[in-house]
Amino acid sequence: MNNQPLVSVIIPTYQRWDLLCDAIDSVIRQTFTDWEIVVVNDCGGPPQGRAVELLRNPKVKYLEHTVNKGLASARNTGIINSSGIFIAYLDDDDFFYPNHIELLVGVLLENNWEVAYTDANEGVYRLNGAKYCLVEKNVVFGGEFSPAMMWQANTIPVLSVLHRRTCLEKTGYFDEDLPVLEDWDLWLRFTFHYQFHYISAVTAEYTVRRDNTNMSQNTSDDKWMKIKCLIYRKYHNDIQVIADKNFRKLLIETVSWFFVTRMEWFSRMLSETETDPNVIAMLRFITLKTWVRIFKIKQYRRLALLITKKLIIKTFTLS
Repeated sequence: MNNQPLVSVIIPTYQRWDLLCDAIDSVIRQTFTDWEIVVVNDCGGPPQGRAVELLRNPKVKYLEHTVNKGLASARNTGIINSSGIFIAYLDDDDFFYPNHIELLVGVLLENNWEVAYTDANEGVYRLNGAKYCLVEKNVVFGGEFSPAMMWQANTIPVLSVLHRRTCLEKTGYFDEDLPVLEDWDLWLRFTFHYQFHYISAVTAEYTVRRDNTNMSQNTSDDKWMKIKCLIYRKYHNDIQVIADKNFRKLLIETVSWFFVTRMEWFSRMLSETETDPNVIAMLRFITLKTWVRIFKIKQYRRLALLITKKLIIKTFTLS
């Protein structure tokens, strides 16, 4: 094994040894062979079954957390203990198609790019007896990169991306304070420094299981929304956003869009006795033009008045 492989594939795992085997197998089957795998067991107990054998592979580095730290921390541990020039990400329930790494490495080296991504299929699985069966497969996210779309939602699955290790010197690692949306948060920081180059090819597949056993699917919609508010608030106060008028404008427009499309959710949150301070803080960034436009829409007027009232009350009562 080379001291410095060209590509490090970071695989966090937690108590899903059978699925981990499929993920590792998908890397072993790559047409590109200059890689290492770094598996980080996030305090999920000792390896079981065939995983024990696969983790002995000299091209696989196996690490364990002594306490459960979450997905962002597991990925960071993997990155810190990897040595590849390029970094790829693969969750233990997802897999690469055989040409994934070769295609991405090739375009990055040929064009001297920092970041590139491909399309990925979303495979939907349902439990049939004791076995999960594929019921649907298609590309949900895809297409050319758009900063405006990225700031609205994560349009690039984490397993689709390959980037140079040196990128993290400017962006930092995954935010370990975020229980979900940690990959989206990192991609937002990438947009400050790098262009995402799109390769029109489906080279990977992430799974969605309808019983909510995916790594982050057991998170409630309310929690997702609150985390999104937290991230928007964080970047509103980010020095890079403040210093760049284009990013500042993009963020304000995105927050206004987010509010307009989720008005009823914000109304429900503001009606709670203890309102999340990130929800309140994010609403302060909405443009006056947006408020005026909402008040002009008859079906939204009463709701907007209620939200405005609650916002004013909460703003003045926040410590």
